[in-house]
Amino acid sequence: MCRSTSSNEERTHGQGHTTMKRLMTTVFFGLWLTGCELPPPTAPASPSTEPFQTKTNDTLGIRLGMPWAEFIKKLSSRRHLCMPDERARFCTVVADEGVMVGGGRVKLWSVRFYQGRLIGIDYSLTVLDPFVLLNGFREKFGLPTQSSPRSCGRTCARTWRNAISSMRLTTKIGGDLSAAKIEFSLDKETNDWLEWSQEWAPERGKRRIVN
Repeated sequence: MCRSTSSNEERTHGQGHTTMKRLMTTVFFGLWLTGCELPPPTAPASPSTEPFQTKTNDTLGIRLGMPWAEFIKKLSSRRHLCMPDERARFCTVVADEGVMVGGGRVKLWSVRFYQGRLIGIDYSLTVLDPFVLLNGFREKFGLPTQSSPRSCGRTCARTWRNAISSMRLTTKIGGDLSAAKIEFSLDKETNDWLEWSQEWAPERGKRRIVN
């Protein structure tokens, strides 16, 4: 009897496994027929409490959260344009020759300060192969937290998040050269800056009208 029971259990388990395989095959086939697509692989936000940082940031001597006074000392020898405006400051810098991120050449980089702290860093790049850049990011930071659908076409975006910061990689496939943009930001401080900007813009407009 025991042997017979075991055989029945094995047959039941095998039938269940076969049924599950058939169900999964039906689901995948149905998605294919309807033109639907599976979402690209993603990962939950990292619990890290350190902002995202790359070797390029280290080379340029910049990091999220650094104070304005420290940054401006490092900027003095570079071609740049800064626009201070009450609590916020914006700077665009022409990259030195040879500044690279993941095989892509940095053309320009810019920073955003709010209440004296660096809250955002953006890089504009030219790249020969956007997938080399993407694979490098995956190797260093893991799967993105959020991705464009697989059918995103020539312009696709991926976002990595941890407990305090975000990093967004946008790639645009072109001809011989493609373009990419990398954005680093402190999440809470960026939200505070956006809220302040929405409140401050109408007030600034009123002052201009009065003047």
